[in-house]
Amino acid sequence: MAVVDQAGFNPLIVDVDGFALGNQWELNFPSEAREAVALIDIGAAIMKTNVVRGGATIFARDIPFGGNNYTQAIAQRLNISFQQAEDAKLGKDVGVKWETLVPPLEAVSRELSLESSAPSTTSPRRRSPSASARSCWRAAARNCPA
Repeated sequence: MAVVDQAGFNPLIVDVDGFALGNQWELNFPSEAREAVALIDIGAAIMKTNVVRGGATIFARDIPFGGNNYTQAIAQRLNISFQQAEDAKLGKDVGVKWETLVPPLEAVSRELSLESSAPSTTSPRRRSPSASARSCWRAAARNCPA
């Protein structure tokens, strides 16, 4: 908070990032509020998920899984450096064909699918996600680029 104060801001609300993302979604897309929507923030090491519907979080979870998992799998499978694997993952021309990236990306995605469907203790009600939340999460995950 000291940094915010030093910057001259007067914060009215401080929120957990996953819930803040949900609040922004509902503020910017109020007509969509009745539908369940999976909001996913994929970082290097943590994936934050928040499924919202009707102004309430129906499922939230931080999964210890991120882009570095994909990069590491590429590096190991192709026997290349982590940096070269990262560059290849980002589509940079580093002498690695896309076709060679597909098997390690698919393997990591299967691992992620198992991780994301495991029972959670971080949902707001301390129970496993509902079938509709799991379907929403999986549908959203399929539509996200790797």
